[in-house]
Amino acid sequence: MPTSGAEAGEAPGAAEPLHLVVRRRSPDEVEIVVTGALDVVSVDKLRARLDEVLCEGCRCLIVNLKGVTFADAAALGLLVKTRAVLMRERGVLRLVYRGNPYIERVLRLTGLHRIFG
Repeated sequence: MPTSGAEAGEAPGAAEPLHLVVRRRSPDEVEIVVTGALDVVSVDKLRARLDEVLCEGCRCLIVNLKGVTFADAAALGLLVKTRAVLMRERGVLRLVYRGNPYIERVLRLTGLHRIFG
């Protein structure tokens, strides 16, 4: 009998498609609302959006992860790299994730809550 992904050991939400909504709050501030699975397959879609808003001069980037159901090392690496790029340019990356127990746990387990706290 076939099993569902969660029964087979797959992380819950790993198969959900990634959706991005970009909201420009001001010339320097952009929010990207991310929903669905953020993994090695979908991370390039987010990377392209991040590159786009950074090239447009964004210096305050807000990435809203409240709707993310799965995030792997590729996703976390992209966020860390984006933070470093913004810091070099005297910008800031803020993550919005409070209320998403999955993301809170992943950031805490990896120690990234200290830099994205």
